[in-house]
Amino acid sequence: MNEPNLEQRLGELGERTLGLGASAGFRSRVLAAVAADAASAFGAELLRSARRLLPVGLALAVVCVAFAARDDAVSSAGLAAAEQNLELPW
Repeated sequence: MNEPNLEQRLGELGERTLGLGASAGFRSRVLAAVAADAASAFGAELLRSARRLLPVGLALAVVCVAFAARDDAVSSAGLAAAEQNLELPW
């Protein structure tokens, strides 16, 4: 297709569609569709991120529990001995 013919056809198309316009409520429908698409895209991104971060979070939780369960704390026998040394006379 040569360029002068294309220009002529585009000009004719422009003249024929000059009177066309958006229907009532078109803008609000488009904005509502965009908002709905953005909300669903946000949910999909959140789920995709959660799939990646969940194993990392689980591994960190296991490491934290392992450190918390270590036997570096005062044992009950050591606590009982400390309480006996701190008894106050009545």
